[in-house]
Amino acid sequence: MFLTQEKALKRVQQERHRGDRKRALQRAQSALEKWPDDFAIAMEAIQLCLDLDDFKEAVTLMKSTLRRHPKSRQQLISIA
Repeated sequence: MFLTQEKALKRVQQERHRGDRKRALQRAQSALEKWPDDFAIAMEAIQLCLDLDDFKEAVTLMKSTLRRHPKSRQQLISIA
């Protein structure tokens, strides 16, 4: 069985709902390494960084996501 983008996102969300944000962030970052253009995974990772007060990583991810998805600028700004 192999991991798809949808399954990876679902696992990240499951970890978040269980309350294990650090593990969810690890999963999200791992998924972003495989699928760097996936906007939904990037948004989950950014939100998790903000939840964990890792603002430096959140900004880094936001910049990277903005470069890959310039039309989503307003959505990125809204979570900041």
